[in-house]
Amino acid sequence: MDVGRVRCPWRDMHERYGKWNSIYVRFRCWAEQGVWDALMKLCVPSPRAPCWLIGV
Repeated sequence: MDVGRVRCPWRDMHERYGKWNSIYVRFRCWAEQGVWDALMKLCVPSPRAPCWLIGV
């Protein structure tokens, strides 16, 4: 899986964020818990949401 789906490999994350594998594990855990879906639902109703986010 790519970081934010912008074709940036996890291994290319900057060291200041910690070990890439730890970040990946946390990302996957949040994904399984629905954290990212909940954040997207909060963003979509906003009139300032980018068109790619709301599917326009």
